[in-house]
Amino acid sequence: MLEEFLQNYRQRRAIKSWRKSILGQTLARHSREYFYEGETRLSGFSEKSKQKLISDFYADSPYISGELHAHIQKLSEYNEELKELKWTHGDLSDDDLISFCNGRSAVFLYYVNGWNIVRAECNDVGETKDWLRPFIKSSLIWEEGLCRGNIGLPSLLSDSLDSLRHIAFTNMVVNGHANPFYEWEKANPKLAEQNRS
Repeated sequence: MLEEFLQNYRQRRAIKSWRKSILGQTLARHSREYFYEGETRLSGFSEKSKQKLISDFYADSPYISGELHAHIQKLSEYNEELKELKWTHGDLSDDDLISFCNGRSAVFLYYVNGWNIVRAECNDVGETKDWLRPFIKSSLIWEEGLCRGNIGLPSLLSDSLDSLRHIAFTNMVVNGHANPFYEWEKANPKLAEQNRS
């Protein structure tokens, strides 16, 4: 229990540091301009196209179900952005909340693409075993586990600690490990095998 608390504390601190960093602020400003000012770049996409764009990225993982949208109202009670959205606009339909989430997912994928460009410029892209896609997959697995736990759905992971092991990957990346994928796989060989499948 204490370890889980410390892990969550470290993660929140790392995210806060990222948001205050020059790169984090630059990507946030650029994304506001790109997605929110005037005619947005996503306005031409249907909701179905946005969902496909987002879900195709992780469709090969049995630990990312795609089931959570059916529970969006319950999940909104545990997500600060959704709580604020409902507070601002009153009761919103499931479709409204899902549309918002799809838009935010596209924004985050845009951030990741910007991050990937910076990584390439800094020669931080692995030629054979790059860490970015497995990192994103582990982050999504952790987030799905958290959401499922919050609303009482059964875990998709076989071990209750696997969720924490997945978020450890995020901590390795944020804390600047030279090769976070190698370090994570070394510490979690069973999960690494599952992450590749």
